[in-house]
Amino acid sequence: MSIDRSLKLRDALVRHRNVLTRAERIDKLKEEKIKFDLVLSSPFMRTRETLDILKENLRIKDEQIIFEKKLGKLDA
Repeated sequence: MSIDRSLKLRDALVRHRNVLTRAERIDKLKEEKIKFDLVLSSPFMRTRETLDILKENLRIKDEQIIFEKKLGKLDA
């Protein structure tokens, strides 16, 4: 397994990472009181799993989510 390039700097490890963990991103959205009127998403399983986390933490309802098959096209 390799280290994400965001954690490297000229072949050395960065002492301070510049990416947020999933929990940190959710906390930031909560702090900023971000509200979603609508979520447009691809139908991929990984996207659905992420949406489950967002629904649980940010109170997004199923009625606010639209799965669009065109967003899932891989031959673009």
